Amino acid sequence: MKKFFLFLVLILFSGCSFVPNVNDKFAEVHYCFFTGENEQCSLSIWSGRREGNYCMNGIPTPNVDFTLLVFSPKVQPFPTTCSVDINGVSTKVTLENSPYDDTLACDLGCLVSKEDKIVVYFSIDNISSMIELSCVSSSYAIDYHKALSIGLEKAKQFLNSVENYEIYLKIITSPKFAGVQFWFFKILSSETEFTCVIDVNSGEILATK
Repeated sequence: MKKFFLFLVLILFSGCSFVPNVNDKFAEVHYCFFTGENEQCSLSIWSGRREGNYCMNGIPTPNVDFTLLVFSPKVQPFPTTCSVDINGVSTKVTLENSPYDDTLACDLGCLVSKEDKIVVYFSIDNISSMIELSCVSSSYAIDYHKALSIGLEKAKQFLNSVENYEIYLKIITSPKFAGVQFWFFKILSSETEFTCVIDVNSGEILATK
């Protein structure tokens, strides 16, 4: 009876889908996403882990924590310093201009969680201003664990054709519709890549390449 049970278990598990261990394959993964705005600017915050030496080459390297603040000013000139308060602990940071657009950004070099209370303070013309951030991603039906599983399942055939690769799982914003985000999943090898866009609420795959 024991042998028959073991044989049955082997048959059952042999039919299950294989999910590879990809913990050492990440080049970038986002855990949470915050937004906030006032009359002076809009602010988006992404937090997660990414390569310390960031290079999109298909070869994963050791990761570091990050929390990226991106300011989209509504007024000019905009200050290049601000204070970031996380659960009552304040840190002064310097903002850098983006080479691609009018945004300013900084990396706190740490992780934040969806439960954290984040408030950003800055001054324009000696007038104090503040933005309270809200964790938008906490309302997603598809968190990063589920998004990863969906992406890996869709890329199963691709994964069988490559040995060395790195994975990107990012929250991206819609360029056409304000307040809309998607999961962007990408597997990159040295020679080819697989990408898909996943709905944050339904888990539906909206596009693949």
